[in-house]
Amino acid sequence: MTLVIYKEGNSRRFGRIRSIISINNELRIKIQRVYIYNELPNHFYSNARSNTQEWQLWLVDQYLKKGSIIINLNEIVKKTDITIIRNTCNTNGLYIKEILYKNNGHWKLRDVNLDYMHPSEYSVLSPPPSQYKRVLKLFVDIYYDDFGTYQNIYYALGGFVPFGRNFNDFIQPFISDMKQLEQGIVMNVMGEDCWVVAGLGSVTADLPQGNDLTGIKRHGAIKGCRTCLVAKENATDMNLDIANISRYHHITNIQFEEMFATPTLMQQNEIAKEYGLRNSLLALNQL
Repeated sequence: MTLVIYKEGNSRRFGRIRSIISINNELRIKIQRVYIYNELPNHFYSNARSNTQEWQLWLVDQYLKKGSIIINLNEIVKKTDITIIRNTCNTNGLYIKEILYKNNGHWKLRDVNLDYMHPSEYSVLSPPPSQYKRVLKLFVDIYYDDFGTYQNIYYALGGFVPFGRNFNDFIQPFISDMKQLEQGIVMNVMGEDCWVVAGLGSVTADLPQGNDLTGIKRHGAIKGCRTCLVAKENATDMNLDIANISRYHHITNIQFEEMFATPTLMQQNEIAKEYGLRNSLLALNQL
């Protein structure tokens, strides 16, 4: 994750590089906007924020229309050091600890921890060996249907049925291979040795199995949604602040750690009920 100063019109602004994209065969940079104190909506002005305005900045939610901008490479001025405060109190220099977002038409602020982490924050990539000129990267997608196996789309994709097999046992060889591919292996492609790296990009599943794969209780539970922590009785509330109650992977991992660290099954069940978690994780969590 890289935070930069970039040019926008006649101004220089702070931003966070989200991705490098190609438009008409030209490379561009997608920037997530970062606001200074004076750019916040007026109702967020306060003595506390005013006192920190020299150091504190605010991320703008990347899913807002005004939350991002696409710029040319030459509009990047320089990299800058800004700390995104998640689990530390270190505030030396510029820092971000809140995200500006909208809910039901109203501007709000939420903790910066309540956001999906950028892949660069948790992925460790090793450079390929220098002797290989070509590097191929593969995006692996799993389709898992335990309810209507061999429906049209899965059959067309070349599905198969692991009769009499537990999913965890069945998927272990795949996980073993994927762990090797994540690190990179040599493959001969059309007569040339290439360095091939692959990763599990997405998993598509029917509703019950989707919850199983993510370690979330099924939809009959009090909190049986795999994307947020809404209670069953509030599931149709149109005013829900989804961004504030979403399930974020890094936070869900902490909840699992808390549950598995408890000494008794009763305590585990209490935590599982509080967060809507299953008492065990499936094998895909190893990736």
